[in-house]
Amino acid sequence: MNSGKKHHASSVHDEDQWISLSDIMASMMMIFLLISVAYMLKMEKLANIIKDTKQDIYQELKQSLGNDLDKWGAELSPDLTIAFQDPDTLFDSGSAELKEKYKSNLNEFFPKYLKTIMQDNIKDKIKEVRIEGHTSSHWKWDTPANEAYFLNMALSQERTRDTLNYVMNNTSLSDIEKEWLQKKFRAIGFSSAAPRDKHGNPAESPDTEDPLMSQRVEFKLLTNTEDLINQAANDRQVGL
Repeated sequence: MNSGKKHHASSVHDEDQWISLSDIMASMMMIFLLISVAYMLKMEKLANIIKDTKQDIYQELKQSLGNDLDKWGAELSPDLTIAFQDPDTLFDSGSAELKEKYKSNLNEFFPKYLKTIMQDNIKDKIKEVRIEGHTSSHWKWDTPANEAYFLNMALSQERTRDTLNYVMNNTSLSDIEKEWLQKKFRAIGFSSAAPRDKHGNPAESPDTEDPLMSQRVEFKLLTNTEDLINQAANDRQVGL
């Protein structure tokens, strides 16, 4: 009889322990769910901040430069890239020497561009100002593809460096502007890594590449708001 009572008491005790453990697991799941929801809401808010920041800067650039872009042979994209893509005004084939027409375009473009991005409501949001050089995948007809890639890499680097040198030293910048640009500017050569088709869109295959459209120089803004998402992701990993 006593044995039965002890067995019953033990069963009740085990059941109480199971219920307690279940409650703990349920509570932990709820906490994890709340943390996940809060993280998702935070990431969504940061993504909207980045989107709004880019849209605001895009509208500023469009307003200040839009009427002259066609004249300069340039195009503004929502990702804050301004591409100079008229091969007749940029460089001769295989050369990094700036043509006089390209210099003339830069003389008009760069002061307006700089005035726009150095506004108080914009400049503190800019992480980098990149000058990116792109070439076609072509070189001399008998040049192996791997060798052509590195030759075009050197060419694209030289073109961006010479473009940077020109806008820094030939467009009447103030010392304050030069100091800011030296901290923000990057000149990068991409060789033939991003070829274009005849419509100026990314070439889906070598057969659709247009060598003339692939040869271009781009001014691209990177905002520091994107660092917020990276920081939030790192904070989450540390928290886990």
